[in-house]
Amino acid sequence: MSALPTLARSPPEDRVGAPIRSETLLDTRSTRQALRTRQRARRHHHLEDHDWTDSVYKAYLTVIGVSVPIFYLAPLLGDTPVSSDVLSEIQHRGPAIVGLVLAVTLALGLRSGSRGGPLGLEPADVTYVMLAPVARGPVLRNAALRQLRGVLYSGAVAGIMLGYLAHLRLRGDLVEWLVAACAVCILIAIATWGAALIGSGLRISRRTATLLGVLLVAWAGIDIGLEITTSPTSLLGRIGLAPLDWSPVAIIGAVAAFVIPAVGLAVIGGLSLEAAQRRAGLVGQLRFAATMQDVRTVMVLHRQLSQELPRETPRWRMPGRIPSLLCWQRDWQGVARWPLSRIVRSFALGVISGLALAAVWEGALAFLLVAGPALFLVGLDVAEGLGEETDHSERPAGYPHHWGDLILHHLVVPWCCTVVVLVVTVGVVFAVTASTTALAVTALVLVPVAITAAVAAAAALVLGAPSAETTSGLGFSDLGPVLLIARQVFPPVLVILSLVPVAIAQQDAKDPVGAAFGFVPIALVVVFGVGFWLRSRRLGVG
Repeated sequence: MSALPTLARSPPEDRVGAPIRSETLLDTRSTRQALRTRQRARRHHHLEDHDWTDSVYKAYLTVIGVSVPIFYLAPLLGDTPVSSDVLSEIQHRGPAIVGLVLAVTLALGLRSGSRGGPLGLEPADVTYVMLAPVARGPVLRNAALRQLRGVLYSGAVAGIMLGYLAHLRLRGDLVEWLVAACAVCILIAIATWGAALIGSGLRISRRTATLLGVLLVAWAGIDIGLEITTSPTSLLGRIGLAPLDWSPVAIIGAVAAFVIPAVGLAVIGGLSLEAAQRRAGLVGQLRFAATMQDVRTVMVLHRQLSQELPRETPRWRMPGRIPSLLCWQRDWQGVARWPLSRIVRSFALGVISGLALAAVWEGALAFLLVAGPALFLVGLDVAEGLGEETDHSERPAGYPHHWGDLILHHLVVPWCCTVVVLVVTVGVVFAVTASTTALAVTALVLVPVAITAAVAAAAALVLGAPSAETTSGLGFSDLGPVLLIARQVFPPVLVILSLVPVAIAQQDAKDPVGAAFGFVPIALVVVFGVGFWLRSRRLGVG
């Protein structure tokens, strides 16, 4: 009996927290055998409760998830081949642009790894398996390999959609585009996943991960500006455009993409136990909040997961309280405590929306589906004051103000912040298109889009988790899923609607500014209608 406490003792740790091997640890072979036995038992219990119709239903949803975007995006992109000038531009800068996408995802992967990602272990695994007298490396590699299947699946699905859409406008055979797109998307997915494994296994600090990410993005940006291919990420980008211009040097990028996850699997055993335990609890809560479609809870948990903490000291302090401007003062005081990561994220989303609108101006109308959600996310970030009111609903209940009036008062600061971000968006559109007409059109819709983003974010926050009536479809069970989907899609679609004047102006060669100006009032009527609906809301109604 005296040996039991020794076997149950967790491995000792040195000053930096890395596990040290001791005689209490089982060898790698015994660890793998124990894991296989445990996994077979769990699979056996899972299969006993599993119905084959669930697998068929998942396959059905996968087919729907791939077919629906292709069906709706294909008409927006069109099927007319691009001109020779555009094709030449894609051949020269396309690999570097794909490389920039990979560099950004690698930077995000490193940041995720520095916070303990990408593995989201079950709390029981952290408590009982990670603290058992076994080597952590095989345990974590086993969990990582299970996660790898989902990574490969996501890359393949994205590749199928992008390959088909690229075939519509670019030259080449459909099979070639599907193979090239699937290959590059899978390589990007596993490279990003591997970067996160390296960050967590080596316990890279957030500052170091950010610095490495900035260097990768800067290197890829230099390749775009100089129309060269020097970075490993740009070399990998050549695989995605292989049907247009194949180069053997692309193999170097593919090899680098495979090396990254291999290194990550080798070093994953150094994952911090504290980080794994913290992440396990938050990931479970995040999944539950996403299932309940509670946008605000998902936002709060995501910030906790990314360790995005407000500043202890605000960048500025508001003057003495003015009774008529309490919401204004409180919201600006909240902005003053924003961490640097949230500021960078907001402006990065502004740049992404600018690039997407520039693509819309060049005729790729499908990029409205990128610009709209990006600006909606900006609205969610800046509507922090209203979000805090919804977090503590007992306090607004005691205010001498109607809940609807309070909602509208909390929209002023988000509108101001969104205008600042949209100024960056307009600048990016002009820098990419070099068109004064595009500048005039995007500047025309700047204020209406800012209003729409603030109202859409408020609608998403105020709705909260769906009520029982919504879930049951107001008495019709068949309408329940439709209402739940519409509930989540409605706010981003509202922002996309406010950007439609840019697409209309692009289609009108005679008077693009006038065409955009004619549609702006329609979008504003819809937005103000949603605003009045928010004004009539009652506290606690989901």
